[in-house]
Amino acid sequence: MIMSSDFLKEINELKESFFEMIKYEYLSKYITSASIDDDQLVFLLFMLKEQSISPKQRHSYILTSILVQAALDTHEKITTDQMDQDDLRKARQLTVLAGDYYSSLYYLILAKQGEVSFIRVLAKAIQDINEAKMNVYHKKEILDWSELLLNVNTIDTAIVRNVKHFFHVKEPTLACDHFFLFKRLVYERNSYLRGTKDSPFLKYYTAMGKEGNIRSEQLIMSKIDSHIERTKSNLLDGTLGAYQQYISSRVEELLDSSEVNSHYLVKEG
Repeated sequence: MIMSSDFLKEINELKESFFEMIKYEYLSKYITSASIDDDQLVFLLFMLKEQSISPKQRHSYILTSILVQAALDTHEKITTDQMDQDDLRKARQLTVLAGDYYSSLYYLILAKQGEVSFIRVLAKAIQDINEAKMNVYHKKEILDWSELLLNVNTIDTAIVRNVKHFFHVKEPTLACDHFFLFKRLVYERNSYLRGTKDSPFLKYYTAMGKEGNIRSEQLIMSKIDSHIERTKSNLLDGTLGAYQQYISSRVEELLDSSEVNSHYLVKEG
């Protein structure tokens, strides 16, 4: 996937549209502005560049997709902790409203353009993501490793997957799944080492042994490292077609910018 000047220009135009749409001065006083996953944006644009649709349609489809992601990410930040300070309570209330606002924007754009079919596409993605989140965060029983990875990967890729299915795109299924799984595992490994308390992997980590148990931590790191290495190999095997160049570059960037780069992984491949 070679990103030409036109491709990069369109990426920047989409970002500008996104940040212009979500700009709301009062909200910015209390909550952090939504962000964009650049990798998701690149996958979406590359897929839709290949479709027989107008640039305006393409812009709307991608913009609404990243607005949905922003809504989901914002709602993910909502805490249920008891709060005694008015400012903290207000920030939580505004976080809820901000997520709802971003969600209403995607619906408004598509409804105005009569894009009912694409509204259904994004609604299905939201359903898939919420079901996966329920499995990860709210099931009483601990998911086994493969179920955990499957559900977390759904959380990270459902929007791209559903857009892909809508346009009958053949190529990026494995590229998307493997890449976003690799990205998530690298992030989770780093987060675990920093002592994060909000990881979807947390229940799995603690179920492997008592907190602070050195042996348990070694087992956890070994399992994550082996899966990172396996996923990395799948991404660098040269079978991802037009996506290979972009993904290979991003894999090395993710390793170089993380704690994983001190491990054997960066020496291989």
